[in-house]
Amino acid sequence: MGESYTPEQNKLLKKQFPLMLREIAAQGFIANHFLYSAGHFCEEYIEPMQQWFAENGIHLNSDNYTAFYFVYVLLNGPTACNCSATEMCWYYLPSTKRSVQQWSRN
Repeated sequence: MGESYTPEQNKLLKKQFPLMLREIAAQGFIANHFLYSAGHFCEEYIEPMQQWFAENGIHLNSDNYTAFYFVYVLLNGPTACNCSATEMCWYYLPSTKRSVQQWSRN
């Protein structure tokens, strides 16, 4: 069924969303599907999204961006891929200043 919003709510949320996303980028992680692949799935959205992020002051870097598929790992846990939490972090996390030991404890 999905979500629905009144025109007034939609207008307000369109203003608030970039601010919320900027806060997430500053304090947490963004996990977009910015992936070029043989099947070209959703590739046409990568550059427009990156441009929108830049226009709204949302800066992605190795401290706040992670692969979209890492969300699946977080939701399913290490047993889903038959590996330890540390191995999951080595495989799915991008280069980052945080140590794998810190990730595997969180």
